[in-house]
Amino acid sequence: MMSKVKMLLATTLIGALLAGTACAANTAPYSLQEKTESIRSGGKVEAFPFRRICRGITVTEKWVMQARIDGIMIKLQLFDRSGQGVAFQENLTNASEGEGMRLILRQANCMGGLLLQIDQHALDVLKNVGITEIAVVDYDLFIQAVYPVEALNSVRAMLDLKSGEELSVSGLEDPVSVVGENGVRRVISE
Repeated sequence: MMSKVKMLLATTLIGALLAGTACAANTAPYSLQEKTESIRSGGKVEAFPFRRICRGITVTEKWVMQARIDGIMIKLQLFDRSGQGVAFQENLTNASEGEGMRLILRQANCMGGLLLQIDQHALDVLKNVGITEIAVVDYDLFIQAVYPVEALNSVRAMLDLKSGEELSVSGLEDPVSVVGENGVRRVISE
């Protein structure tokens, strides 16, 4: 099963990375070795406008610790390797491919290797409003990673995660992990 998880994640995220690559509480650390280098894996996105709206869907212009889509707070967060939440800004644009929208998360620093953590309700909200991909960018707007929402849903389904469990990903080089409703992280694939 572990090799299937790695294969599904690799195939779904490789193309996306090549193309451009509860509350805000802390969670268990990812590993003892924290990555701090800045990663420039893709292009650069445009500067965020003051009013952040796309196809009638809005996001906040404030720095947040948890995503807010059309006024709905969802469990979509960024964490560093030590388990500390990372503040970010949101923007919406048309997706790089297809007819959906791209949710862009601009982190408050240029640190690479952040963990994107998301639960099932957040993925459902994204799908319902037409967001098909999530892009994590650093403070200077360089793309760190792009995650197709459908790929995240597929990995959650393959792992048979409960609604409150949060899938945690950080690109192809890192294992997939899951944060339980109690905040304890478990590594799923190496």
